Amino acid sequence: MKTNLLSEFIGIMLGDGNLYSQESTGNYQIRIAFNSKKEYEYVLFVKNLIENIFNKTFYIKFLKDKNCFHLCLSNKELYYILRKIGLKEKRIPSWIFKNKSYLRNCIRGLIDTDGSVFRMSKRDYKLIRIGFKNFNKKLLSDTRKVLILLNFHPSKIICDRQIFLSRQNEIKRYEEEIGFNNPKNKKRFNQLALSSSGQERIL
Repeated sequence: MKTNLLSEFIGIMLGDGNLYSQESTGNYQIRIAFNSKKEYEYVLFVKNLIENIFNKTFYIKFLKDKNCFHLCLSNKELYYILRKIGLKEKRIPSWIFKNKSYLRNCIRGLIDTDGSVFRMSKRDYKLIRIGFKNFNKKLLSDTRKVLILLNFHPSKIICDRQIFLSRQNEIKRYEEEIGFNNPKNKKRFNQLALSSSGQERIL
């Protein structure tokens, strides 16, 4: 069952997903949150990804007052399978660290959910950063460890909540070797990789 697709799903779940249970009512849910204004294409990608892995149909729930989609499924069996394969805690499962292909797919899922692509500063408009923000210190540490294992040089953990990739050759290598499946991040990267003239690609 341990595959590249599953590794990416694990990253997505660690970023924006959660497992919810209420034994008294027999309610066991798998949920992933998405920005309804910016991530409709991505929610469809993730829905297809999950259904290919588990052969179960997820549904999209729109939370009108929060500009948010939830990709959901109530399923006790899958709830316990996901806990067993490593989603019991908000940590990257140990089996992912044993395979670099798993690491690349997992980090893609993490960056596509809790990551961002932005200019270094107004002064350095040609320089691009990739950031990852999460308030779970253990997950931040795991994510930083994965990037190091993949021969990147992430920043130290800043303010207990974020890390960055700033070396421009590594930003380019991230796109080439890992890439983005979230169209929001992919579009942002392509926009920033163009010079101010909009014609010459910086990276």
